[in-house]
Amino acid sequence: MGINLDPETGVHWEAEEKDWQLIRDNWPAYDKNLTPTNTMGAVAEMFRQVPGSVRSDHPARSVCAWGRYAKYPGKHTCVEHSAVSEAGKRVWKAYETLFVDGNDFEKIGEDYEKAYVVPGVRIGNALVRLMYQRELVDFAVKWMETNRA
Repeated sequence: MGINLDPETGVHWEAEEKDWQLIRDNWPAYDKNLTPTNTMGAVAEMFRQVPGSVRSDHPARSVCAWGRYAKYPGKHTCVEHSAVSEAGKRVWKAYETLFVDGNDFEKIGEDYEKAYVVPGVRIGNALVRLMYQRELVDFAVKWMETNRA
């Protein structure tokens, strides 16, 4: 479900144009109340179901928030197309959504590690970095305000 976007945008593993309509006709519809999170794990899926949580309408990259700022409107939007469920029927629809650009997240992490001590520990075969989430989020917000146009 994590790639529920129009095949014309190229998200379906470079599907051939002759197959686009077949994909549109058969791709499962997104329903933000029913469609499980994709590739995020059990914690994200549980959080999505917490009473009072707010999930975005984005069929392929939805986000979920809780608390007084959960409905904070985004500043940048774009138009995308996806299969969605309306009145129990599956339809392809154009919709406005938050513009999400995660291309610089790796750079944000690198700059954060230059600015702060970030200890790493091994858990099994994985290297895990330990940091305070609020500190990281505050750093990322300032970084984006400074480095994004």
